[in-house]
Amino acid sequence: MAYGYGSMDSTYGSAYSQTFTGYRLAAGRMGTTTDPRTANQLAEVAAKLSEGMKVVEAGSMTPQIFQSIPKEHFKEIERLAKLAGAEVTMHAPIQGIDPAGFNQQGVWDEAERLQAERSFNSVVDRAHEMNPKGNVPITIHASMLGAYEWASPEKAESIVIVDKMTGKPTQMQREVRWEPTLEGPERKEHTPEQMLKIHNGTAWSNQLSNLQVYKKSADELFREGFQTVDTVWKDYNEGKISDKDLSPGQKMGMDLIDRGEIFYNDLDANFRGLYNEAMRFLPENAEQKRAVMDILNKVGKQYGEMNKMREEIRGEIPPPSKTMIYDSMIKELSRLGTAPLLDKSGRMYVEVVNGERKVVRIQTPERFVKIEDFSRVHAAETLSNVAMHGYNKYGENAPIISIENITPNMAFSRAESLKGLVQESRKQFVEQAVKQGKSRGEAEKIAAKMIGATWDTSHIGMLRKYGYSKEDIVKETAKIAPFVKHVHLNDNFGYEHSDLPPGMGDTPLKEMMGKLEEAGYKGKNILEVGNFVSQFKTSAFPYSLEAMGSPVYSAGPVWGQARSAAGAYFSGYGPTFPEQHFSMYGSGFSSLPLELGSSMPGKTSKFSGTPMA
Repeated sequence: MAYGYGSMDSTYGSAYSQTFTGYRLAAGRMGTTTDPRTANQLAEVAAKLSEGMKVVEAGSMTPQIFQSIPKEHFKEIERLAKLAGAEVTMHAPIQGIDPAGFNQQGVWDEAERLQAERSFNSVVDRAHEMNPKGNVPITIHASMLGAYEWASPEKAESIVIVDKMTGKPTQMQREVRWEPTLEGPERKEHTPEQMLKIHNGTAWSNQLSNLQVYKKSADELFREGFQTVDTVWKDYNEGKISDKDLSPGQKMGMDLIDRGEIFYNDLDANFRGLYNEAMRFLPENAEQKRAVMDILNKVGKQYGEMNKMREEIRGEIPPPSKTMIYDSMIKELSRLGTAPLLDKSGRMYVEVVNGERKVVRIQTPERFVKIEDFSRVHAAETLSNVAMHGYNKYGENAPIISIENITPNMAFSRAESLKGLVQESRKQFVEQAVKQGKSRGEAEKIAAKMIGATWDTSHIGMLRKYGYSKEDIVKETAKIAPFVKHVHLNDNFGYEHSDLPPGMGDTPLKEMMGKLEEAGYKGKNILEVGNFVSQFKTSAFPYSLEAMGSPVYSAGPVWGQARSAAGAYFSGYGPTFPEQHFSMYGSGFSSLPLELGSSMPGKTSKFSGTPMA
């Protein structure tokens, strides 16, 4: 049986066609990207429009190429699209710009985040020039950094974590450890998330241990030195005697005290650093946060009283007494990340407001966090600021900030994490809008319009190489569907970033598009098929029209039916005026100009042997 539809067969997605995706999509909602290798995006848009497209996506290039596009081109693109009744969307530059602020060495820097924000603001301004009266979707990659290495479904072999103090990322691997038990040594597997908790606990414990070392060293030097100078200490500090009045043993004692001061200063500096770390990295859980704050408030009060005492009796505190107050403060800080206090019944508790006891385990300060948790706040700050820049400048016609999922090993590649980034970005936008005088309800409505997601079907489809099923891919789409503003409609076989036209791979596009439709998605669908075009040297648009069952007219046959009318296997009609036609059938066309079908100069007529035209 020949594959392909009969010209009058209106059935879609039947066994008569192996290339169809099973989902119908109007041609006016589908288009392709321009070539990102050139700054001549005007010519690129013109070329795509000449293929009959109603949607074209410009951009997806390096920042250097993007900044090389003349500003006049954006206005000309707008005029050209208006003439063709088409719409042009935008993809922000993709290399070297991370919304959260990670630089090309992978280290976070607030200055880098600000530069990214300014760069995206420039993209918003250029996109608005292409469509001043509409909300142009601008696709921005959610992140430029890896986040996971998957071993199998829901089993990460490693995760990327960030040191919030330095901004440096590192990997946390799944690990098998030997642990002592009553029955003897036992091998236990720890997930990367469990290893992260261990890492945080170890880092905190090591810093507490350093405090103990500094204190012990200061204690020993103070004690040993003071034994020889205790009788002259007061007079020496009051200036009644000097070094020349001290015996050799007393001079050695003073030297020991001076060396102790070095450790004492290290103790004080590290203690304040540890206190600062605990304050900066408070738990998100309200109960945990309150428990930690109780400890820090108590420690802070003790430290303040100690400083007050220093000011009041400066120089009169015996050296051995200077470190005693740290015993209590270090003990309090040691409650963080260690076994919690127990009441008489053996339950865990901490003291909170009005003496109320809460059963809660006190959490270690989280200096190290997963890169997605770290990036979410900083990337959302950038994206919300960019959206606000557009709204303040262009109002209801501002471009839409649409955050794209990247390949499965990258940050925010999964639906749940991408949704979290969109929600955090909207939240921060709302807070800004409220400060500017908007009601919270109005601000939330604007945020929902201005910030959303670009869902790349090929990117999420690559989860299958880690053992995920097609059903899992569809579930991912259902989770993100209510937030989707834009779609990159690509196909693959789940293993490589091949970006084939729809229907040429086995991504469950019908089911995915169905989930988006159920959530009310009516946006544009962009074919990112540069690999296909470069490999096969042909446009992917006709194949995509066929695969998506696009109607030729508003009613009537679809593209697949029109193409299949030529036979079982159709590869196009070939050149409209082939040279062989004129050579074979004579000189009747020889006087025509080249534009109307004449053969190339210098070729011969079949009848006369003389050159034609």
